[in-house]
Formats: sequence, C-alpha cells, structure tokens
Amino acid sequence: MASLSQALKTDTKDASTTVQTPIKTKKKSCLGHTVAKVLVVLVTLAFAVGAVFLEVKGRRLTMTPEQWTVYLKDHPYERRDSDARGPCPMLNLLANHGLISRDGRNISKQELLDALLTVGAPPTITWVFLTTLAYPVYKDISPSDPFYANFLPNDSLDLDRLNIHNLIEHDVSLTRYDVDIPPHTDLSQPQADLVQRIHAWAVQQANVNSNDQIVLNMEAEHDLRKIRWYESAATNPKMHLSLMYQFSSSTECALLLDIIGRDGVLRADQIESLLLQEKFPSDWYPRDKPYPAWQAMIRPLQCWHGIRQSQANLQSLQALKPKDEPVADAAEQ
Repeated sequence: MASLSQALKTDTKDASTTVQTPIKTKKKSCLGHTVAKVLVVLVTLAFAVGAVFLEVKGRRLTMTPEQWTVYLKDHPYERRDSDARGPCPMLNLLANHGLISRDGRNISKQELLDALLTVGAPPTITWVFLTTLAYPVYKDISPSDPFYANFLPNDSLDLDRLNIHNLIEHDVSLTRYDVDIPPHTDLSQPQADLVQRIHAWAVQQANVNSNDQIVLNMEAEHDLRKIRWYESAATNPKMHLSLMYQFSSSTECALLLDIIGRDGVLRADQIESLLLQEKFPSDWYPRDKPYPAWQAMIRPLQCWHGIRQSQANLQSLQALKPKDEPVADAAEQ
C-alpha cells in the first residue's frame, strides 16, 4: 500500500509539472508579443515626431522671392575645373552657388538636406532618401575595416561619386549621353546638344504659361525622354533601363518640372542656364513652400505613365531639323 501511495503521489506531481509548463511558455510568449508591440509603437511614434519636425523645418527654410534674391547675392555662381560634380543638375546647382560645399566634396547629410529643403524639396521623403539610399549606397569600405563598419552611417558624400554607373545614375538621361558611348563619358558635364534639344523642343511645341512665356510641359518632357530611350536603345548595346531605373527617371521628371520648374512646367528661357550652365537665373525662384509629400509620390507615377504612353520616336526629331536635313535612321544614330 505504501508503495502504491508513493507511486500515486509521484504520478500526480509529474502530471502537475506537465500541465504547468505550457502555461509558463504561454506567459513568456505573451510577454514577448507585448514587448514587440511596444517597440513598434515607440518606433512609429519616433518616426512621426521626426517627420513633423522635418516638415516644420522645411517650411522654415523655404523663402519668398524677395528673400531668395537677397540670399542669391550672397551665393554667387562659381565653378572651377577642380570641383567635383555629378550627373544631377540640381545638386550641381547647389554646389555652384555654395548652398553645399562648392568643391563638391565631403558633403554631410545634414548639409545636403538643408540645401534641398531650401529649394523646396519634400522634407520627410528627402530625409528618407538620403538616409536609406543615397549615403549608404556610396559608402566606401577599406579591406582593413572591421565587419561592423559596413553598418556604420556614411558621414559624407562627394558629388563625383554619383557618376558611378547603375547605382543611382542610369542610362537614358535628358542632359547626358550614356556612359558607355564615347566620347561623352564624363557625366559631370551636361551635353550642350542635348540641353539645346530640350529648349528647341519646348519652343517647337509652343506651350505657354499664364504669363504667355513658352514652357516645357509634362507631355513635351515625356516625349523627350521617350526619344532618348530610343536613341540609347539604338546606339548603346549595354543600355540598361529596368523598371527600377524607369521610376528613377520618372522621379527626375518630377524634380525637373516641380522643383527646378514649377507646377509641372519649366520656362524655356531658363533651360540653358539651369541645365547647361547649371546656374540659377536671376529671375528664378525656389518654391516658397515644401513640395507636398503626396504630390512627390504621385507625380513620378504620372511621369512614368506619360513616358510609356508617349508616341514620340527618333523620327519625331525631324521637327527640330531644317527641312533639307533628314533624321538619321536608328542604326546610324
């Protein structure tokens, strides 16, 4: 009997232990979920607070036309042969006028962010782009650096680093020929004939703004990008314009027409100064309010769709040439 009683107690104890184990596991699981939820809430809250701060800062940095006129007098145009420049007209404009380092080197993220906000770039989207893509992708790692150095933030950026092909820079630019097509391999310099084509196309299309000034509008810009696409396809065996770079090109369309230009158009009389000399004209003014985030997300989609729908091709360039000068076939372009 004693043995039977002892056996029953042992079985009861084992059963009790077996029943309690899942309860402890469940409690630990619930605690883990709670901690995860709290962390998500805290991260979301921190991002929201940061976004509000950036949007407020963006509004404070923008200027009225009168304020910009005074500001530009203190930031005259200057460009030296030794300066580092990249394929982006906007960034070159900022450097040429000293809104960022004039030599184009060792530009901190904060310096570039403030300069872009000054000309009306969307604050939160710009910060996200610089933090998650522009600065990390150009980070240099030395063979002697420890492994964790790969995950440290990039402190600075040189504009000529942006010339590295197929990181952010891509084929089918409006102002540069593809890097694989000699002799136009220096992407820091805009090509005069391409910029003059943009101006001529705007004049030929004869679209005007509310002040009766000839402008390059969205449809004309889409046609020019479609023509450049055909040109690259015909002349560059290594041409690469995947969907990702198509959207990159579409984002540049929004930048060109809404931040360098305004409200979807770019004045024709300012094209060569902005895109060839990469110099702010005396009668150019930045946005007086930041570019809205919703528009910064929608406009590239509109541009992408417009480029895809454009009916322009290489023969469309015939309109820009004298009647006795035919446009070359694609194989000759």
